[in-house]
Amino acid sequence: MLHKDRIYPRDKNLFQKHPELQQSMRAILLDWLMEVSEVYKLHRETFYLAQDFFDRFMAIQENVVKSSLQLIGITSLFIAAKLEVGTAVPLFQASLNGGLQSGSGLSQCPIRRRSIPPPPPLLLLAVASLQR
Repeated sequence: MLHKDRIYPRDKNLFQKHPELQQSMRAILLDWLMEVSEVYKLHRETFYLAQDFFDRFMAIQENVVKSSLQLIGITSLFIAAKLEVGTAVPLFQASLNGGLQSGSGLSQCPIRRRSIPPPPPLLLLAVASLQR
């Protein structure tokens, strides 16, 4: 775990790498992610894990655009829910006005920890950010 802390450090000056973003945007995103966590009755630890994934991902990226911020945040929450709880929350689409629409898909799909390890969360976030 300490090795991963050295590879993906937290960065206090996170927004210097992202000139298009402001600190208030992160605060708004985290408030929204907290609301999503409450709607889907996720554990509080899951939200904090998603916040950590988001911060670490943003620390290793540069020039993330404002339009992909919500996608990165919700992907962080989805990965955190999958790792923390062991089952996927129902897939959902988030509109920019903050509304949630439930979808179908991998709901309640168990993790097979022994046979196939889950992919590193930062890899999944990097793939999601490339699909803008």
